[in-house]
Amino acid sequence: MEDLVVMAGTYQRSGEQGIFNLRLDRGTGVLRLQGAWSGVDAPSFLALHPSGRWLYAVSEHAHGAVWSFDVNEENGLLEPKGSQPSHGAAPCHLTLDPEGRHVFTVNYASGTVLVYPIRADGAVDPASTIIEHRGSSVHERQRSAHPHSMLLERTGRFAYCADLGTDEIITYRWDSASGALIRGEGPHVRAKPGAGPRHMDEHPQRDLVFALNELDSTLVLYRKDSKTGSLSVLQTLSTLPEGFRGPTYAADVHVHPSGRFVYTTNRGHDSIAGFRLEEGTDRLTPLDHTSTGGRTPRHFLIDPLGAFLLVGNQDSDSVEVFAHNPDTGALQSTGQRMRVPKVACLKVVPTPHRRRVQESTTVH
Repeated sequence: MEDLVVMAGTYQRSGEQGIFNLRLDRGTGVLRLQGAWSGVDAPSFLALHPSGRWLYAVSEHAHGAVWSFDVNEENGLLEPKGSQPSHGAAPCHLTLDPEGRHVFTVNYASGTVLVYPIRADGAVDPASTIIEHRGSSVHERQRSAHPHSMLLERTGRFAYCADLGTDEIITYRWDSASGALIRGEGPHVRAKPGAGPRHMDEHPQRDLVFALNELDSTLVLYRKDSKTGSLSVLQTLSTLPEGFRGPTYAADVHVHPSGRFVYTTNRGHDSIAGFRLEEGTDRLTPLDHTSTGGRTPRHFLIDPLGAFLLVGNQDSDSVEVFAHNPDTGALQSTGQRMRVPKVACLKVVPTPHRRRVQESTTVH
């Protein structure tokens, strides 16, 4: 069985090892470090090209940037190709269009959304689109727009931006031929005041979108209109156990590859919340809460084969491995843990590339 190769982004400084290459043996469940790379300040969020040949990273600081790297086919290590400015502060998310021709980022502190063309060699050209969000809401962290993530839905026709500051999910039309991101004319989703939309994911087969609200720790299930891209609310659920009253902030959401389960993380409660999508319905049923084995689980990933879940605990400097029960959706710690300082993001290296990646402990 092919190993799972994972890149981890962190909040390390430029002189420290900041992007880590990890390898999970799917047969034994053993997690190993392959290598690490330094040179970028706060490479907190990553994205990989569908080919697996190139990696992209934000530099999340006051004068942000988007970096591109070659992923070495022999050892999985990185060679920088260069960077482009993010034209704003605190870029905190990256995603690519389905064709791998453009990369999208958002500046959390500056309230802007950007699109960068990707050249034939994988490097990033200057931003072709810069869109400014405006607005506010009721929470002290919502005095201005704070776009937090972009979701390019699977058909490639629509893009959704979760704006924590304005309590909106803004729908854009995406024209891959021209590389134009166009704000949709229809109504945008207005979240509950103070909810704080943060991250999103979509069902692998059905027109369902799952949005996680950071500030009130809720998961919202939306139906997507495949013709217009508009979203309509179907259900809202808490990500926390009943009665929990401590400070906590929801962080990340992903749908299991089977489409049967959805998982979110809670920072403060330090847990993974599980939900089951009931067969033949558009309804979620809460499952249970699993301790992440550390503090502040900012980001996680689900093995594309569905067997494992890896979670990054930012404030305890660890990546923890959980086995997934395909029948019940339950998660069980495997006891595997890797130290990754200030871990903020975990991304799988796509299969077409990692077939040739060989194990290495060399550090660049």
